[in-house]
Amino acid sequence: METKGVSNSLPLYSNDTFVPNGPSPFSDQTESTCGKVADPAGESLGCEDLTPKPQPVQASHDPPVAVGLELLAAGQDHPTEPSRAQSELTGGLLESDVDSLRRAELQCPMRSTLERFQREVLLGSNYFRVRSGVGCLAWDAELTTFMEAYLAFRDFTGCRPDHSPKENRRQVGQFENIGENLYTRWGNLPEPSGYRVAQAWWNEVYCYRYGPVGHECVKLDSPECRKMNIFGSGGDVMTGHFTQLLWAQVSHAGCAIHECKIGYKGGGRKWLVGCSYGSESHWNGGNEKGAVPFSPNVAKRLQLPVCDSAVLS
Repeated sequence: METKGVSNSLPLYSNDTFVPNGPSPFSDQTESTCGKVADPAGESLGCEDLTPKPQPVQASHDPPVAVGLELLAAGQDHPTEPSRAQSELTGGLLESDVDSLRRAELQCPMRSTLERFQREVLLGSNYFRVRSGVGCLAWDAELTTFMEAYLAFRDFTGCRPDHSPKENRRQVGQFENIGENLYTRWGNLPEPSGYRVAQAWWNEVYCYRYGPVGHECVKLDSPECRKMNIFGSGGDVMTGHFTQLLWAQVSHAGCAIHECKIGYKGGGRKWLVGCSYGSESHWNGGNEKGAVPFSPNVAKRLQLPVCDSAVLS
């Protein structure tokens, strides 16, 4: 079974510094209801957190295109280890997907020092970005350290998949207002692969109509969306993890996986996963309220339905 909460996004700033084993600057100011379910096993994503855009959106007046996007499977594990990723896919693995994964690996080279999960989630993310026509993500150590510390801190607050405070995300390394995606798995399910996490975020494509982040028109409650069961605790359609994953202006990511010390209260284990996103060219790292996540050409390539032109103007 799979349930999902909303995505996050955008941040705000903080010059706080910290180390994983030292005092944490993270506060637990509010208790989120996202991802709180009573199922004995499952998956969930974090809550949506959008940042206001300081200027008007540059609108696109492209006409709507037909709905017809088929799920792009998250590809295989590293080509020498196909079984792990294959077992994590929600759909079938097409031969073309294997080729695309290898192309993504060639087009988006990774550091050899990355750990297995880090390689998986970065390659899985770049797989979808390359297939969609947006740029590669590079790995960033400071974004990774930020997320590692934050996930470890969640052990002190029930290990809930709540997003980090915006003020702590205003400045991380060279990046301002970093973006964020979360994922959690619990119960008797195995530890998630990085491919599975990227796939879960991508799957919200079934629920997305191309338009400005935060507008009601982007929520597409389609049969395919219902089949993927991509909803928050209130049953609302979620799209923010998908838009964060494909945000065109994002250039770097840093991700971490954390096994909660408290486990899952219903029995079994519990993991939190998070990725932080930064942009070298823009004032924030994604899910900017009022902005579109990528160009109309990418929307056409993905055969996405489009919000009314009045919304995009």
